[in-house]
Amino acid sequence: MSRADKDLLSIQEARILVENARNAQFLVKDYKQSYLDKIINQLIDDITIELAHFVDMEVNETKRGCKKDKEWLLNTFLSQLKKELPDQQCIGELLKDSAGNILKVGVPLGVVVAFPSENNVVLNTLYSLIIGIKSGNSTIIIPDNQAYRTTIHIVNGVKDICEKYGLPVGCITCLETTSESGILEIVTHKNTSMIISAGKITNTTNTQKPMIYGGTGGTPVFIEHTANISNAVQSVIDSRSLDNGMLPGSEQYLIVEQSIASEVKKQFQKKGAHFLSEEEEHQLLNLLQPKNNGINPICVGKNARELAKMAHFS
Repeated sequence: MSRADKDLLSIQEARILVENARNAQFLVKDYKQSYLDKIINQLIDDITIELAHFVDMEVNETKRGCKKDKEWLLNTFLSQLKKELPDQQCIGELLKDSAGNILKVGVPLGVVVAFPSENNVVLNTLYSLIIGIKSGNSTIIIPDNQAYRTTIHIVNGVKDICEKYGLPVGCITCLETTSESGILEIVTHKNTSMIISAGKITNTTNTQKPMIYGGTGGTPVFIEHTANISNAVQSVIDSRSLDNGMLPGSEQYLIVEQSIASEVKKQFQKKGAHFLSEEEEHQLLNLLQPKNNGINPICVGKNARELAKMAHFS
């Protein structure tokens, strides 16, 4: 029985994907913005029907987040995107002076490699592909191992829809045989123009390629004494609990003026929030950060009741 080395297969696939993406780019660079916008509108209309299925796959594979919230977020996001994108010009004439002379022109970069996060996989993958189409670039998606099947399924779905409406074959692809060597081959390839990473940066340092990177962080909230305390508290609870806190903009810290601190705490308790005892805090921290100050991955995307149960308190 013959056996093929996974690294070699990944490198070969990587080269083929970049070369096909480059060839597709030669065609796409001549597309007008209005034509690309038409493809995006058709894509959003067709892909919306599949959102529930995509979300189901994501939650089942990653074990993170809340299906109901993800569906709401995706529908809201795509609806807003569909309204706003047509008003944005990415390629062609962008700026003229009063005499009609062209001052600024938008030109596609070429082949863009995107690393969607393993969190909010459907949203990140769709957004990477849509902005690639909007800007007239070919896009290669690198799936995260935690969301491998879901990512490939989404990319193939988007690819089929877009090719049906006129996008060239090879313009949207996904690296299916993933390895460190294959990823390095893609990000360092001479025809790769840019890297977009919303997730882990793997093998992308010292590639001499332009990079757009987005990560998560602790977002503070300040409640001032003139605020409507009840509304402010409800807003924090709604936002922090949306999709079990999966959004990178979720509130992580609360800062309150001392004069209203006790009232804010009462409102939180009234609306169902729980303030940990010292013992519960230690139990939760031992679960969340068992060693090396890193976050325990099994805790990501779980709701408060699940985390409390895992930490052995109610």
